[in-house]
Amino acid sequence: MIVLPHILYEQLDKLRRTYTSGGTPKFYTIVGQELEVLPVPDSATLTGEVTYYSKIPNLTDANPTNWLMNSSPDIYLYGTLLQSAPYLVDDSRIAVWSSLYQKLVKDLEIADQKARVGDSTLRIKAPALQ
Repeated sequence: MIVLPHILYEQLDKLRRTYTSGGTPKFYTIVGQELEVLPVPDSATLTGEVTYYSKIPNLTDANPTNWLMNSSPDIYLYGTLLQSAPYLVDDSRIAVWSSLYQKLVKDLEIADQKARVGDSTLRIKAPALQ
């Protein structure tokens, strides 16, 4: 598996002069709602895998569950309890519900980060100043 580094569109545009023929993609950028890779693939049989993130789908009568409800239902539980405490004039419970809610959200963020990059360190490439 090859992981393509994300670069800014301006960087990709400059690299076009270097990659004038097709080949195995080495970089990608996002243009609007599309991915653009460079160099242009030289084979129609190349396959890839894209991981993307979308908004959490709302819960409705027609859609009573979503991925968050299935994987971390306690986030909904403690979020609801946190929101209900002031309404029920139970301010003493706000700190309890808040800390439990925040811990679960943080745990989910950590699990997401590990799923995306494992235990590797983050590398950021910045464009050179001119």
